[in-house]
Amino acid sequence: MKIKRVIEGKPFEFSLTNEELTEAHKEYVIAFMSNVLQNDFGVSSEDATLVAEKAFDMYSEGNGYTEYECVQLAHKEWNKE
Repeated sequence: MKIKRVIEGKPFEFSLTNEELTEAHKEYVIAFMSNVLQNDFGVSSEDATLVAEKAFDMYSEGNGYTEYECVQLAHKEWNKE
């Protein structure tokens, strides 16, 4: 995949492999989930990252749950621990 950006007024084009694109997506979704956990559930930033990683794993299983539903489920499990 090619990504085009303008940095300091100069055009750049980056190529990402499928593996790099997958990792970037994972980082983005985990950051989103961590933010939701902090803002909607009051989880500390350190704990939110750990719970978000669990939520992402659930989401990646492809069981039909939305990202937000996986955040809710991971938060529920985390509260039980």
